[in-house]
Amino acid sequence: MVDHLIKQNPASSNILAIIYLLLFLTYLLPVLVVSYGTIQNDYARIIAVILLAIALLASINMDFVTTSELLTHLFRVNIFTGVALIIDGAVLFRRWGFKFKPNLKVKIVGVQIITWILLIAFAFWLPFFNAFSYFANTFEQLFVGWDFSVILPSDYALLASTGAALFEEIERYIILVLLLYAFRNFKIYLGLSIFLSAMQFGLLHFFNLVNTNTSLYDVAVQSSWTFAYGCFLAVLYLYTAQIWLPILSHFSFDFLSYSIRGGGYGFISLYGDPKILCGLMVAAVALIATGLMMWGKRKQVMRENAARLVSR
Repeated sequence: MVDHLIKQNPASSNILAIIYLLLFLTYLLPVLVVSYGTIQNDYARIIAVILLAIALLASINMDFVTTSELLTHLFRVNIFTGVALIIDGAVLFRRWGFKFKPNLKVKIVGVQIITWILLIAFAFWLPFFNAFSYFANTFEQLFVGWDFSVILPSDYALLASTGAALFEEIERYIILVLLLYAFRNFKIYLGLSIFLSAMQFGLLHFFNLVNTNTSLYDVAVQSSWTFAYGCFLAVLYLYTAQIWLPILSHFSFDFLSYSIRGGGYGFISLYGDPKILCGLMVAAVALIATGLMMWGKRKQVMRENAARLVSR
């Protein structure tokens, strides 16, 4: 029906697009309040949120074409999907007795300042390491000395990266809080919650098989290293309790991936499939950083923030 209206009156496409996007933000609220909001089982709630995320990804009309390039792009990225998830997540948390507070007040003292600096520096170094590892001509260029001239950003890269970072990190926040609460009586609740939140983060990328022309092989490789990156983003969030940090790191990761236009693969391709080898390198350094955060005072800080996140 909408497509018919657009064909009859192309000038109306922008107005219809705006109405569509605004309705998209709230169209699931009745279902959430009446059905999802009554779920009492901790594990069923986790499954419900995953189904909610899939429903949002699947229901937006990516073929909607308007006379506005910006509006057309908005149907192909996850910005409105992310905003809808914020609204839906806040409603669900209220119904389930949780506080929707992805950013907590924190007090940084003593050696925590150094940890914060190193953690944030790594969070924004890793996207560059990932992006330039494919094109490095020397071992040194894997880590530093990158050629920034190959970064050619576009409006779509900006919007797509913003949407992916917003949607996926908000979804991860909701899932992580629910996992922490569900496993609160387990001795290894922190590590288990980090592991499972990262696993579903990686598996979520299989949805690219539906929305893009990506092959199963590429998605499988992507899901493998995004699991490791997901582990790091989880500890980044749990240590800082600031959702904007994982969002910005994730944004940088995707923005560079969308924007770099290289002239073939670097020396890594001499040793095998660069997609697998570079993915393994990214996974390795991400997991090393994650492991270092799971010891001593750093782990205690994450435990304290986890307790604040699930407080009711």
